[in-house]
Amino acid sequence: MALYKPGKVFWYEFMFNRERYRETTKSSNERAARQIEAVERVRLAKGESGIKDRGPAPPLFEFRAATRDRDRDGLRGQTCHGEQKPPDTELRVCRPL
Repeated sequence: MALYKPGKVFWYEFMFNRERYRETTKSSNERAARQIEAVERVRLAKGESGIKDRGPAPPLFEFRAATRDRDRDGLRGQTCHGEQKPPDTELRVCRPL
């Protein structure tokens, strides 16, 4: 792990899977530069292990529209995988002891 400042901003340089990564952090703050380097290392490690970042969640109005379409098609009593829900999965009120 190498963090250096050849000019006004910090740069990082490290090896990952026999490949050299060197890039500017675009920050003159050392603490921020270290965090930027750590984020890049985590991003590389996640990609190497097959973990993919999820995209942002859809807006609520899109989710509601998709749910309405699903309910209209008669899929209300099914789970996400198309299986029927057991009859005892009704919501129950939890009361304090």
